[in-house]
Amino acid sequence: MPYAIPFVMQIWLFVSGVVYSISALPEKWQWVLALNPMTAVISGFQWGVIGTPTPDLGKLAISVATTVVFFVGGLWYFRRTEPRFADTV
Repeated sequence: MPYAIPFVMQIWLFVSGVVYSISALPEKWQWVLALNPMTAVISGFQWGVIGTPTPDLGKLAISVATTVVFFVGGLWYFRRTEPRFADTV
């Protein structure tokens, strides 16, 4: 089991587009990867530093929307479990 975490981290490098530019993928897979909130951040960094193509605003909007959904869901879950939180930690 201790080897599972490095393996998962390596998978996330490919799922987020750290290893390659997202624009190198077919268009249909670019939209799927846009569901990962870090994809927009990494694409913007690559655009600013190494000159990859400008990130598409539609994919950026999908990443931002996914981030908002995760934030609201996490906030809702935290508020729901807050009374028991200190007892379980």
